[in-house]
Amino acid sequence: MRRRPRKDDNLPLLEHVLALRKVLVISAYAIMLGSIIGWFFSDLAFAFLARPVTLLEDIRFITTTPMEPMLVKIKISMFIGVALALPVLMWQLWSFVLPALKQNERKYLYVIVPSSVIISPTPDLVTQLLMAGPMYLLYEISIWLGYLVARRREKDLASK
Repeated sequence: MRRRPRKDDNLPLLEHVLALRKVLVISAYAIMLGSIIGWFFSDLAFAFLARPVTLLEDIRFITTTPMEPMLVKIKISMFIGVALALPVLMWQLWSFVLPALKQNERKYLYVIVPSSVIISPTPDLVTQLLMAGPMYLLYEISIWLGYLVARRREKDLASK
């Protein structure tokens, strides 16, 4: 895996901003190129996305504003553009963050990043539980720890 050369651990603020600007510009170009490609496939993608609804009954979509068909085509093509540009976006983000991390921090990142991507919140129940379960567990632990600390503090105050 090729990374950007690491010149200095403590770069001036302007160099960090310029590196971030480069990442954002390359990411924007990748999304633009993907959206242009997505423009040609947006009608096919809309038909694919609308198929479950149109199969239920004889349902047709209506437009409520004159610009709505064009805006739907633009939104779908931009969604396709982001999906196509995602490898470039991830690489740019990775190459921006990685030089700032120490070796021991990198090993944790190699585990956390892949596991947090497949667990992204989606509408299905399994991934919602995978996201909400640890959050709820941490919430309960914090309540019990707060209870134990308060009880301990009351004992200490009562003994004085």
